[in-house]
Amino acid sequence: MLPTMVALAGAIPLEPSRQLEVVLTWLDALTAKDISGVEGATSEDYVHEILPKSLGYESQTKKKYLEYLRSVFPLFRDFHITIHEVKETPGKVLLHASGAGTSTTGRPFPTEVNYVIQVEERNGQYKMVSAQEFVEPQFQAPFLEGPPQSCMNE
Repeated sequence: MLPTMVALAGAIPLEPSRQLEVVLTWLDALTAKDISGVEGATSEDYVHEILPKSLGYESQTKKKYLEYLRSVFPLFRDFHITIHEVKETPGKVLLHASGAGTSTTGRPFPTEVNYVIQVEERNGQYKMVSAQEFVEPQFQAPFLEGPPQSCMNE
């Protein structure tokens, strides 16, 4: 199943693997600001990291990550993701993507990101168990001066 909300600029298989499907579902949910979609794509013990560590973010449990998204989603009027490249090995998806969004105040939010995502099959379902999100500090820092920092660092 190919994503409906995410643009595909790179070579994405027409019939993605089951582990890639769950990652695409997660990206669709992020683009749609769909908390339940993000929740469904991630395992109960999911851990999310925003890197480089010099940005000061701590690893987030699933609960903290969902709280973070609940605080950030309302700050965006729109957000779109374009996938440029995907590499897979069993249990791991590497993804290069860019994003473009607009804050509710009209501020543009361009970004480029690389993900290292661990995926496991549990009880017949594929779930993301961790994601390392490598962001470009020059894109993140100016925008993130305004959002609630307390949720990002807990």
